[in-house]
Amino acid sequence: MPDITLCSMVYDNNQYLFLQEKVCRKLAQFDYNRLVIDCNVNQKDSNSLQGLPNTEIVDGQWINNYSGSQAHGIAVNEMLDYVNTKYCIILDLDVLPLCKKWDAEVIEELNSGIDIVGVPYNPLHEGRRILNIPTVFFMAFRTDKIKRAKLEWRTYPPFVRLRMYWLYRKLNRYIFKTNSPKFFDFEMGHLALSKIKFKRMKVRNFDMVQPWDSKSKLNFDTSYLPVDKSKIDPLSDIYPEEWHFNGKPFLTHQRKSRKSAESYNRIISANWFEIVRNYIIDNYKIDIDEI
Repeated sequence: MPDITLCSMVYDNNQYLFLQEKVCRKLAQFDYNRLVIDCNVNQKDSNSLQGLPNTEIVDGQWINNYSGSQAHGIAVNEMLDYVNTKYCIILDLDVLPLCKKWDAEVIEELNSGIDIVGVPYNPLHEGRRILNIPTVFFMAFRTDKIKRAKLEWRTYPPFVRLRMYWLYRKLNRYIFKTNSPKFFDFEMGHLALSKIKFKRMKVRNFDMVQPWDSKSKLNFDTSYLPVDKSKIDPLSDIYPEEWHFNGKPFLTHQRKSRKSAESYNRIISANWFEIVRNYIIDNYKIDIDEI
């Protein structure tokens, strides 16, 4: 029986899930279970999930009564109720591993005494987010440890956050003007990350390598970003992320880069896919388009 479960939420984006499944399983050392919170609106999309191996599908239609980060947080809260493996990974569907035996490296880290290992928020968010603690873009942990912690992944309702943002805009317009700070934005997971920090859990973060950094191995297109890289804001300047672990490329996160590159199948960025595909071919002689 697998010792690890991968958990994700799907909402009209099955293409990501199918691609991620192909890549994760091909590059993994061990078998794993998959848990999917199915929030698809179209029944045909829901039916197409049935063929996934070792996968439990949980009906998440009711979560569609909520929106955005609130819905995502509720889905993450639901996931752990269905996980009974020793280890668990919660990850966004537009995340792909970049190395073989990625799962074995994560498990080895957790067995060394680390409570959580994974991807924190982009450091360029600065004071806007809680940094240096893995969040659910890719967050691996011992299941029993996190279940006992009873983390809350929901954020405040949209009407509360919209009022906060209104205040921030007024402060930036009339008080701070040209030197606007990055106000804390109460994004999904801030309560959970605060609790992880308060409990002093042992965490290990992957290292982010910005695409314009000389250490980057994926060489994503950044021609549409500001020339002055000090002015780049990951909230408004959308670009794919590259994360390193143990000195090598480990994960990539597309984010919403489809906004800046032509799509190859409606939602997955052709630019992101081709770069990741070529990297895996060059390094592991595996073509993810033929898996």
